[in-house]
Amino acid sequence: MARIRKCHTERARPTLDIQFDDGSEDDELARVVDSTVWINRSHPAYQRALVSRSLGYHIALSVAMALAPLSVKPVNELEFVRVFMSRWGENMHT
Repeated sequence: MARIRKCHTERARPTLDIQFDDGSEDDELARVVDSTVWINRSHPAYQRALVSRSLGYHIALSVAMALAPLSVKPVNELEFVRVFMSRWGENMHT
């Protein structure tokens, strides 16, 4: 009698790293390089978020804004950011 082996396969989930860049001359909040979102700590908004204790929000918004152009058509970028931030906010309770 042949044995049937169950194969447990998990779908690979894409991963995304978040890193911080101190020396960026760029005026962008963040940029994506390969699978890493680089948050621009030199940006004035980062500095203000740091002082006002809203760094988590700033990082989430920066990630959303960096991913939007890579994820959707330009006309849908604002909607992408809106949905991203809504989902980020919902995860506070889980």
